[in-house]
Amino acid sequence: MIYLDANIFIYAFFKPKKGKVLSEKIKWCKNEAKSIISSIDAEEKQYCISLIQLSEVINLLKNAMNWDSLQEFVMGLISNNAIEVI
Repeated sequence: MIYLDANIFIYAFFKPKKGKVLSEKIKWCKNEAKSIISSIDAEEKQYCISLIQLSEVINLLKNAMNWDSLQEFVMGLISNNAIEVI
């Protein structure tokens, strides 16, 4: 089982401010996070996330996503068979 840290979701979903140029390291982190999210969506492996990490993700992404998108994201995460919330 692979533990999911909040940073994975933050890198995957948080968008930089307009006009801001991302460093190569940040671009690499964003691409890696997106590939992890893809494997979660495909239910290729088993993952777990703590309730504390999940609340951290929600607190940070509520400024980057509208309420409907955030709600859909959380419900999809909780209902995903590959993820166990601990």
